[in-house]
Amino acid sequence: MYRSWLTWLTVALLTVATPLAGWAAVVHSRAAGGTRVYVVRPGDTLWDLSRKLGVRLCDLIADNHLSHPDMLRIGQRLVYHVPAIQNHKVSVPRRTVTPHDRRVASPVTRVLYCTVTAYTAGYESTGKNPGDPGYDITSTGIHPTQGVTVAVDPHVIPYGTRLYIPGLGFRVAEDTGGAIVGNHIDVFYKDVGTAIHFGVRRNVPVYVLANWFDVPGLT
Repeated sequence: MYRSWLTWLTVALLTVATPLAGWAAVVHSRAAGGTRVYVVRPGDTLWDLSRKLGVRLCDLIADNHLSHPDMLRIGQRLVYHVPAIQNHKVSVPRRTVTPHDRRVASPVTRVLYCTVTAYTAGYESTGKNPGDPGYDITSTGIHPTQGVTVAVDPHVIPYGTRLYIPGLGFRVAEDTGGAIVGNHIDVFYKDVGTAIHFGVRRNVPVYVLANWFDVPGLT
């Protein structure tokens, strides 16, 4: 539907330094500003750490500026924020990792480096005004939703694909446009001023999520 000259589009997530085996202890220490620090251990993944530490995966990625969250290093220090009641040492019981565990620990199937822009349903982006046929309808036949919908090149990112974009959060590929070609993502906003202010962001890491992954707030 959208031919676009605005654009944009997001997990949370990610994966392992080594397969998890034996004990994994959550190591806490105080850091400046009321934050905490976790030291990465063999077998740790961001997905598992999100659950162990009680913090959102997207916050772990954003707080530590992780452009490659699948490349955790043993000994790497990760900053995170938790309520005061959680400021204590926690041990995780021994367990055996199953193929299902590994799948759940790695919801990211690939990382694309994209140009990200923003668009609206209005004339500036689509050439359509309220009342025109197809106004405010995506190429998949639904109304776009701010905070969810992004336009993509379906040859690169199929419709329905769930994405995570650092700084933007989770998104779903629900639209396309004539100017959206290759590694280009257009993020939907209701307000034209917001879309224009978004600008053009280049070389943004976009995490493509597995179809089985339940995106928070989108399922």
